Order: sequence, then C-alpha cells, then structure tokens
Amino acid sequence: PADTGKLLWYVPTHLVSIVGVSFEGRQEAVQKLQPGQAVLLLPEPSNTYDPWAVSVLTLEGTPLGYIGRAENQQFFLNGASIAKVRSMGPTLTTDEPQQQLFGASLRVQPALLHLLPLPLPCLPPDVAQSLKDICARGSPPAEVAMAEAREACEVTGMLDEVDHPLKVVPLWQVDYQGRGASVLRLAAVCPEVAEAQELFHLPQGTAQRTKAGKFIAQVNGWSPAELAQFEHMGDILQQTADLESQQWSFLLKTPVPQVVPQAAHPAEPKLGDQNDISAVAQQESPK
Repeated sequence: PADTGKLLWYVPTHLVSIVGVSFEGRQEAVQKLQPGQAVLLLPEPSNTYDPWAVSVLTLEGTPLGYIGRAENQQFFLNGASIAKVRSMGPTLTTDEPQQQLFGASLRVQPALLHLLPLPLPCLPPDVAQSLKDICARGSPPAEVAMAEAREACEVTGMLDEVDHPLKVVPLWQVDYQGRGASVLRLAAVCPEVAEAQELFHLPQGTAQRTKAGKFIAQVNGWSPAELAQFEHMGDILQQTADLESQQWSFLLKTPVPQVVPQAAHPAEPKLGDQNDISAVAQQESPK
C-alpha cells in the first residue's frame, strides 16, 4: 500500500491568511469554518485583476476569499492544492478599522503535490494520444519528470521499483472560468495514485469509483464528510464542463509566467520559456 503520510513530515508548512473575506457575501461561509477543516486552493490564470490569483474555496466549492498577492505565486507550481484551517475568528480590516469581520488563517504546503482529480471534459483524440506518447516511460519528457522527482512518487514518496514502477502523468491546471486546461508539467506518481486519478471520474456508486474515493481521502487526510463534499463539487463541475466541452481549449505546451518582484507585479502576465511538451490542441465552438 502507498505510504500516504510520508511526505507530509518533510515538506515545509507555511501560515497564510485568507484575504477578501468581506466581499460577495463570504462572511457567512468564513464564520462556519472549523480548525483542521480542509479547503481548496485553486489558481485563476484568467482572473482579470491578477493572473496569479489563487482562490480559496470549501470542498463544496463555496468561495471564501483569496491568497494574498505576497504569497500566491508559489501555488502555481502544482496547480490546485489543499490547505487546512489553522484558526478563525473576529478580525479588524485595514480598509474599515471600525468594522469587525471574521477571518481565517491556513496551514499550507505549496511544494507538496496533492491528489486532486479535478474534472475535465472528454479530451479530443489527438490530445489524448499526444499525452499518451509524452507520458510513456522512456520518452524524453517523462525521463525529465522522473529525474526531477528523484525517482520517487511526488504524492506518497514511494520509490520507483522494478516490480512497482512509477507512472508519469500530466499535471493539469484547470481554468473553469476561462474554459481551458493546460499541462503545467509532468509528475511522477505511484500506480495507486495514477489509478485513483483515472477511476475517480467514473460514475458514483461503482465499486471502482468508491475504491478511488477512499484512497484519495486517505492520501489527503479527509474525513468521509469532506470526501462527500469534494465529490459533490466535482460532479457539478463535470456536468458543466461536459455541457460546455465544445468551448474548451487544451494546451499541452504551456507558457510559464516569469516570477516578478511584488513591487512590480504586472497587470498582465509576462511570458518566458516554454515547457518541453510540444503539442497544442484546441476545440473550436461550432459555427
């Protein structure tokens, strides 16, 4: 079985506060947070105000706020991630010092790759074949991913063994607002993680989906209730993505925004070098 808790002890933990808790009716949701509760951190590359924006949501998909600009860029390495509520309670805002609002702080591990199989529409055949070729063990991109992972699963820490070889999988950044998905990079994972990612997209109620859900909950340290919340949100996102599938674009050659000093934070992202993944596919809306 996968050593699901191994990396948690070695990856640095940071404390961050949720910002923007006073907007769009988020106070009600923030006040309901409990210490130790899992929340979802989701990058928003198509955000009009900040292309580095990282939203904070409950596992049911309820918006809570954002990660502050001073810390948000580090969350773009692995895409969506998980945080745990450290504390919550009354706080004073800087904009309105006399107004008392509820805020929350989070424990985060930005360098840790989490097992979060977010839904996507069905991939076009050419995209699926390109990914299969890229991720095949022995291909140059896959070998680079294995070397960068030091031949250990990035989720569990399990080593690459002859009788239990690691798999290379695409790490997607899913942008539900912009109806697009891009491959951030390739990741090395153990067979159990790769299988759970694939089986979790099967319909609920099937034995394979249930097995995958239990494994994901174990890896992420979720309670059965938290898993149910994530499943509910995922089913809603899957239905929406399937209905809008003709409007989605898929990018396998991902421009990497340059990390810039916070004082010079741009309104639009600057584009630097590109990953060694050379395939681009896009579905156009029917005319």
